[in-house]
Amino acid sequence: MKLSWLAKRRKFGPSWEHRVNGVVWRLVPAPFHRLICEERDLESKVTTFFCLDQFTGRSLWKDVSFDEKWWIGIEGISEGVLFLHLFATPDLPIHKGIIALDADLGRTLWMSKDLTFHSVQGRRLKVSGGNGGGEHTLEVDARSGEPLPAAGALDASESTAGPDPEVHYSKPLDQIADPRPLSLLRKLEGRRRKAVSAEVVNGRPFVVYSCLEETADPQERRNTLVVADEERNEEVYSDSIQSIARTSVPEPVFVRDGSLYYIRERRTIASVPLPGWKAA
Repeated sequence: MKLSWLAKRRKFGPSWEHRVNGVVWRLVPAPFHRLICEERDLESKVTTFFCLDQFTGRSLWKDVSFDEKWWIGIEGISEGVLFLHLFATPDLPIHKGIIALDADLGRTLWMSKDLTFHSVQGRRLKVSGGNGGGEHTLEVDARSGEPLPAAGALDASESTAGPDPEVHYSKPLDQIADPRPLSLLRKLEGRRRKAVSAEVVNGRPFVVYSCLEETADPQERRNTLVVADEERNEEVYSDSIQSIARTSVPEPVFVRDGSLYYIRERRTIASVPLPGWKAA
């Protein structure tokens, strides 16, 4: 496709890329323009965590690991605290155990093998735990793990981590009421194989698609990233998320602070600026 008009505006492509040795299992936006990644080495069964600057891709901390090398993963993040979960037992993959990290520094704040993560709102972390009297739920301070008394005992003024990031994640196309993304995708399909399903980050002037497409092999699918300019009805950027898709659902992508973030072939994190992008 000719993209000569782009030369007058801006050339589309990654502003940075970061390749890992294992596979990228999870990619989580964090406060202060951080991206936190869960990386897994499938051969050695080792899980590590690292953090990148979202604007430059520069490593801020890396190679964080724990005594449990494999049965561990990212649970969530709030107010600059990253929560990891353990498992009850390897043959019973039910989450049990919490490790809380300072997302800015990659340092462990506290950990518990007995508590189970339920939800978090600001610095109020709801957990459950078992004792001689059976299972019970309580709220603890996300940064210290200390039990909190009544609701309201911890207010927003005690936050030191800054607000959680505003992130626009892709959503299934059939769950978006706006007819624009579907109409634009149909116009593009004449230039590519038909999308079996798609997830969308809906915005203007660019719409981002994660498309599960047909291939020459009827048993295989390909997951392709597409950025389309709605004003010109043109595809301005595309890349392979997975050349052979492993599931029947497209991989999610997200936009934050005017840049698109996605994972290429499970090994490379890429950032693509979307000049002038606004959420629809």
